[in-house]
Amino acid sequence: MSYRYRTLAHSIKEGIGVPSAAFLIWDRIREERSPVFIPMPSHTGKPSTWMLELCWYLARLSGGTVIDALRGNRRMSLYLAKKQGKRVTVTMRQILSVPANAFIVDNVIATGLTMRTAQTAMAVPTRPLALTVASRHL
Repeated sequence: MSYRYRTLAHSIKEGIGVPSAAFLIWDRIREERSPVFIPMPSHTGKPSTWMLELCWYLARLSGGTVIDALRGNRRMSLYLAKKQGKRVTVTMRQILSVPANAFIVDNVIATGLTMRTAQTAMAVPTRPLALTVASRHL
């Protein structure tokens, strides 16, 4: 992952990088008609404030909608688990209906574990949408 994207991905969590990230992400999906954005749940089991803000910003840019359709288990963050050499179980469930081919939004896809878990939890096919992919494990 380039330094530029790494810095921006971190700044999203601080609340200052959301508009820049949204424009970069939106640029890749400009041709989509009425896209639906599903925010990725964090380690708390719900999407963070900044993730919801990113999805709403994307919806405003694209004329799309946001559906907060996923919930996960409360767990240690994957970043901390990796640093501490611990294994973490990630589970998710769909709580609201969504149309097929909606986007699951995340700021970074590192190993692909949370994205695969989220997509598996959905009753219809979804597409990943992230600012950057930090790994080739997808």
